[in-house]
Amino acid sequence: WANTYNGTGNGTDKSYGIITDGQNIYITGESAGSGTVQDFLTIGYKPDGSYKFSPVRFDGTGHDEDIAYSIEYTNNNRIEVTGSSRSGSTQGTEDAVLIMYDTQGQEQWIQTYNGPSGNSDIPLKVVKPQNSSSFISSVGYTINSAGKKDIMILSYTNSGTLRGAAILDGPGNDDDIAYSGTSVSNDLIYTGFVTNTAGNADFVTGELVDALIIGIIKDPAAIPSSFKLYQNYPNPFNPVTKIKFDIPENSTVRLVVYDCLGKQVKALVNDELEAGSYETVFDAASLSSGTYFYNLNAGSFTQTNKLV
Repeated sequence: WANTYNGTGNGTDKSYGIITDGQNIYITGESAGSGTVQDFLTIGYKPDGSYKFSPVRFDGTGHDEDIAYSIEYTNNNRIEVTGSSRSGSTQGTEDAVLIMYDTQGQEQWIQTYNGPSGNSDIPLKVVKPQNSSSFISSVGYTINSAGKKDIMILSYTNSGTLRGAAILDGPGNDDDIAYSGTSVSNDLIYTGFVTNTAGNADFVTGELVDALIIGIIKDPAAIPSSFKLYQNYPNPFNPVTKIKFDIPENSTVRLVVYDCLGKQVKALVNDELEAGSYETVFDAASLSSGTYFYNLNAGSFTQTNKLV
């Protein structure tokens, strides 16, 4: 059998993702809406080609260009769809969107993410861990403040809470994109390209421990020769900033943020890490403005910096 679908706007309708639960088939993509430009469209088919559930649309807050790129079937009989949705009416206002449906097409929850730069955030692939149904991740890219693409990796709990967001800017400080990902145990493996210092694109493949449970990303091009804790950027910040550190050898690493009274407010890293250069994001949206300190302990190395 072969089915076609013409959307309510009688315009462009394209499918980009397909998945099966072993019997039924689920697809997602974009569809012209009636007065809403493009919408997410998700359809469930039975094995004989009839609808398992009728087409489900998602029209974002901007009622503009909303495109679903990827779909996944999770271990707990749910369907995850990811893509981008414009919160405004112009390019550059795209937010990353993750929607959970049940197998009858009923929306369970929806989550959006607007990255630190406030520019476009485009998830291209949704990835589930092999041995867990408790969280799911997406990989793609975000546009940084310089207008270049950085690798973006997001991870959510099964109830829709953001567990972590990792951004990777390659050595050339130019365009970098993750196109796909998979999982080994509960670790996320992503792949795509980074731009090198000569301006050429190189393959990149990286692993994130426990699929971002610590919200940290490793730069695959860096081989540090000494321990180092960098000044956060931007600083001052509101409310999100990046913290980078180098470890030249495998180490037990703890990176903690304290307030001006010495009280711990957040542990950003607490894990065994391989030698490399790492970057994590500190989101202080729930904290009062003021002065904070972040301390890195790795092996016998310790260093504290101030952020405001």
